[in-house]
Amino acid sequence: MFWFRQGELYSFEAMRKDRDEFLSLLSEQSIPVPPKSPIEHGLLLMDELLECHARSRPWYNWKTFAGDLQMALGVHHLVRMVLRRRDHEDFGKLVPHLGLLQSGQPALTVPACGTDQAADKLVELFVALACMYKGIEVELDDPSGSGNEPNPDVLATMGDGRRWGFACKVVHGDSPVTLFERFAEGVGQIDKSSADIGTVVISLKNRLPHEKFLPEWSDSIDGCPVYGCFPDPSVASEALRSFDTERLLAMANHAGMDEMAKLLSSSKALPGALMLDAVAIGVSTGSSSIPTFLGALHWVELAYSQLVLPSRFGSTEHQVLSDVNDGFNMSQRPSDRDFLIRL
Repeated sequence: MFWFRQGELYSFEAMRKDRDEFLSLLSEQSIPVPPKSPIEHGLLLMDELLECHARSRPWYNWKTFAGDLQMALGVHHLVRMVLRRRDHEDFGKLVPHLGLLQSGQPALTVPACGTDQAADKLVELFVALACMYKGIEVELDDPSGSGNEPNPDVLATMGDGRRWGFACKVVHGDSPVTLFERFAEGVGQIDKSSADIGTVVISLKNRLPHEKFLPEWSDSIDGCPVYGCFPDPSVASEALRSFDTERLLAMANHAGMDEMAKLLSSSKALPGALMLDAVAIGVSTGSSSIPTFLGALHWVELAYSQLVLPSRFGSTEHQVLSDVNDGFNMSQRPSDRDFLIRL
C-alpha cells in the first residue's frame, strides 16, 4: 500500500522502516518511549496501517480511521524531519526538546489540549529542524524554562549570513485579542535578542478544522471507510492560506493600524508572520484516493496599503524564509504563490 507525500509515493513498509530508525536514534540519546504515550501511539499506528492494508482488515468506524490516519501521518512527518537532520552539526542541541516526546502531542496534524505545554514546545522543535535545512549555529531555548524567556525560541544563522530569530507562538483560542498579544510578545522577544532580524511563527494547529481536510465522503464499502479527497493538494493549500489570512487580518484589524505601525515600524521583526500549517488530506489519483501529509511554513506579510512600514521584506528575506519552508515540508521549492501572502 502506498500513500502520497508531497511529490512522491511512499509505502507503509517504508514508513515502518523509518519508525525503526527513529526508535534507534531515541535509544542512542537515552530517550525512552513511555507506554501509552502519544508518541508510542503514533509509532504503533504505522504498524496498524500496514497490517490493515496487508490483511484488508477494516477500521471499525470513520472517526477511528480518520484519527488514526491523521496521527500516523503527523508523527511520520516528525520522524522524517528528525532522521533527515540527524547528521547536522547542531543536532545534539535538539535532544532536550526530543525528550518532550515522552509526554507531549507530537503530531501537528492533531490538536493538542490547552494544558499540553510540551506540545507547544514541540513546535519549536519543528521550526529548528526546518532551519537546519540551510541554517547553522542553531540554538533553542531551554524547554524546561518558565516560558517567559526574553529570547526567541529558535536562533539560527541562515543562508544570508545574518542571525535570525524565530519566536514561536501556539494559539489555543479564536480571539484576535489573544493572537495580537502573542504576536506582540514574539516581536518583543526578537527585539530584545541578539538576532539581526527575525519573524514571529504562529501555529494554528489547535484551531484548524482538521475534519474538513479529511472528510468522510460516503458510507463505508465492505467495512472500509471512504474519505473525501482533493483533486490536487494546491486546493487544500489554498484553504489553509485563506484560514491563516483571515485570522491574521482579524488580528491586525483588532489592534488597529496605528498600534501595528507602532509595534513594527522600528522592530527587527519582519512585518508579518510565518504561519505553520499541517493537515492530513486525501489526494485523487483518478481512480482512487491516497492519504498524504500537507504542510507548509508560509509567510503572510502585513503589507496592505493602510499600514505604513519600512520595506524590510525583499528577495533576500524571501529566500531565507523559502529555505525554512523547504526544510519543513521536505519537498521541492513551491512557487511564490504557494509561499507568500500579502494582506
